[in-house]
Amino acid sequence: MKQTQLFPRLHRMTEPAVAVAKTVACFGLFASLLLFNTAGDAQLNSSGGSHRLVSVADFGAPSDGRTDATTPIAAALAQVCSLGGGHVYFPPGTYLVSGKTVEIPCGKVTLSGDGEVSIIRLADGQPKFTRIIHSDGVSGIEIRDLAIDGNRANQDPGFEQQHAVFLANVKNSRIENNYIHDTVGDGVLAWNGSDGIIVTNNVFERVKRCSINYQGASHSIASDNTIRDDDAFAVTMEFDAKSPASVGNVFSSNVLTNVAAGFNINGAASANFIQNVVVNGNSIDLRPNGSPNWSVGIYISGTTHGVVSGNSVEHAKFGIWVGSAASSVSLAGNVITDSSFGVFIGVGLKNAPTDVLVAGNVIDRSQIGISVRAAVDQTRPARITISNNSITNSAQRGVSIGSSDSVSVTSNSIQAGSDAAVMLYKFTTPSSAIDIANNRIWSTSPTASIGIRTLPTDVIDSLSVRGNQFSGVPQQTTSGIKAIP
Repeated sequence: MKQTQLFPRLHRMTEPAVAVAKTVACFGLFASLLLFNTAGDAQLNSSGGSHRLVSVADFGAPSDGRTDATTPIAAALAQVCSLGGGHVYFPPGTYLVSGKTVEIPCGKVTLSGDGEVSIIRLADGQPKFTRIIHSDGVSGIEIRDLAIDGNRANQDPGFEQQHAVFLANVKNSRIENNYIHDTVGDGVLAWNGSDGIIVTNNVFERVKRCSINYQGASHSIASDNTIRDDDAFAVTMEFDAKSPASVGNVFSSNVLTNVAAGFNINGAASANFIQNVVVNGNSIDLRPNGSPNWSVGIYISGTTHGVVSGNSVEHAKFGIWVGSAASSVSLAGNVITDSSFGVFIGVGLKNAPTDVLVAGNVIDRSQIGISVRAAVDQTRPARITISNNSITNSAQRGVSIGSSDSVSVTSNSIQAGSDAAVMLYKFTTPSSAIDIANNRIWSTSPTASIGIRTLPTDVIDSLSVRGNQFSGVPQQTTSGIKAIP
């Protein structure tokens, strides 16, 4: 932003935002290194000679989908673990598991099959905390080319801890090319200090909770997955009191279709639990009406240093929502269509968002393109930069600024809605440093609304409106701004 002496705080706010944007390149390098290192682990798992490759069939595991296979599968795993690790193969068939199910007790183990014809299915009526495949405190495991069936229709629908894959404090491991479906709990949960987990090229379908959940995981990647027909947030990383902070996770190039909600990056209202996260290049198409409470493409809160870039979001109530205790967050180059709010910043119980950059996004067919606001009697968003966005076909307002401090709206193309292109409202207590500059504000409607609208009750101690270009729309209302005595 061009420097002036009028709003020095606005210029300081851009520094952390720019720093956040620069982390995208760093995360690209990090992702490559992590993929390389984990690939090395995977190769080690499948090396070591034929004595380290076993088939569950050799241990008598039935594959008829009716007879329980838990005990012979455990015997196969015990065999490879006694040799320091190895490869357990599931030939085509359906393997019914129950009780302790498939527990991986050591590291350097690969489970694999022949794709969707090698099925591990949870038996009917299993207890609440049953996990189909699970491991705790090991390193270097790989799960690939399997179908994992949670048998959701025959489980208690309230048992949301029934996960398909559960990793607790697991390091440097990979879950790839699986079909994970019909679970009551999560598809994959990496929890409690798990680190270096890669979940890639899987298909998740009809998962009741989250397809991918990095709850307390760090330095992990979820990429190139297909997620369909989820009933909650498809991908989650959230606060957990039992886990360390989540640092350095990347969610990239996933395709979410007909899901209730997209990404939940939720570090709680004041914890700053999540650090250095990237959500990049994902396609998110929510089902009609989404979730009753959480029709959100990407939600980010309790996070410091986050990059949300290059995503497409369709049919959400909130395209991207930046919530409580989010700071140094960059929203750049996203495409958001058919939403109630394209980008929504604010409304939290405490610790409103600060240092947020919204730049280069395309927002089309929303009720309100970009909204910045605080809840009544709560802390206010501060140091928000809205720059170089294209906002079209907003039913009510292109940009809506409520009670907040140090907000810059510059160099955007904003089509006016029925209320205004830019509207300032509900500034009931003194707010400072609102800058609206160098925007193209336009309308093609024969009954054009207002370019920049203010209310006579607004209380703003420093408002600058300068250098804007207006086409087909009146510049401002005649109502004034209530000055600070």
